[in-house]
Amino acid sequence: MEKRNHIMGITYLERWQIDTQKWDQCVLSSAHSLSYTLSGYLDGVCDPISDYSNIEFENDNDSELYGQWGALVLNDYEAVFPLPWRKKYGIHYVYQPSFCQQLGLFGNPGSLQSEDFLRAIPKKFLKIHLQIHPFFGKPKNAKDKTNFILKCPHIPENCFNKDALKNVKRTEEAGVYYKKPYKIVDILKIYDDAWASFNSYVWFNDYEGFEAACLNLEKQDLIYPILAKSNDGTNLGGAIFLISKNRVHYVCAGPTAEGKEIGIMHGIIYHIAIQFPNHEIDFEGSSIPSVAQFYKKFGPINEPFYIIQRTLLSHL
Repeated sequence: MEKRNHIMGITYLERWQIDTQKWDQCVLSSAHSLSYTLSGYLDGVCDPISDYSNIEFENDNDSELYGQWGALVLNDYEAVFPLPWRKKYGIHYVYQPSFCQQLGLFGNPGSLQSEDFLRAIPKKFLKIHLQIHPFFGKPKNAKDKTNFILKCPHIPENCFNKDALKNVKRTEEAGVYYKKPYKIVDILKIYDDAWASFNSYVWFNDYEGFEAACLNLEKQDLIYPILAKSNDGTNLGGAIFLISKNRVHYVCAGPTAEGKEIGIMHGIIYHIAIQFPNHEIDFEGSSIPSVAQFYKKFGPINEPFYIIQRTLLSHL
């Protein structure tokens, strides 16, 4: 059931209570719109709804479309704040889904800040772990997280360092070309082969959910998936970029063994810089020193986002 904070006009809604059209319009019209927050993306990356007992769907297929998330909504969708949630050992908690770097406050909240919405989270959520964007103030006790952004205008010859440009030239001399994959899963397999030892992603919970999220955004032309191939058709690497109003997000990418030999990720980033000259490139991190050094080759600035970790004892 919905609960309203009468002082601020904030309502908590479960996923099935949300007006999808109004939600997406609020997100897309936000000055700092991020595609992670669109309903179709959240439905994919969040856990599937596990309990349908209190839900009246318009048709039997709707239950397969929803993810397990709720949200704080200001008045009639003037602003929104998504809350992915899980329940374990009887405890409800808010968490950050895989392949979803930043959430937070979107729309036009007037004088309200992120902290106001955090304080309005229902008390049933005893733990909170969220990553939110920095555009509506820094909440109490929030921690900064490194995030590299290549601002516009980005002209590779001016902002890429010598090593990056050298590797871009290697890919060009090797005859690398870029094409859309037949299936999103082709890129996910490359990503998993390249980075499985560095993360805990699993196919059913993480990759299949992310694939569903991407397919939902593909209907709105808000993803850019590419495969890098050699002139004989060998896969060298792949990447999936989310497209937001002002930026593209380097959300999933990896090289094959053959691609590593020629520095294919430099070529992929160069390709994106050329394809999206009027979008900032969001590299999504990183706190891993070697990854951070790689991103720094392309001339980005650090635009930290915030990590929120709270418990019932935090007195939201």
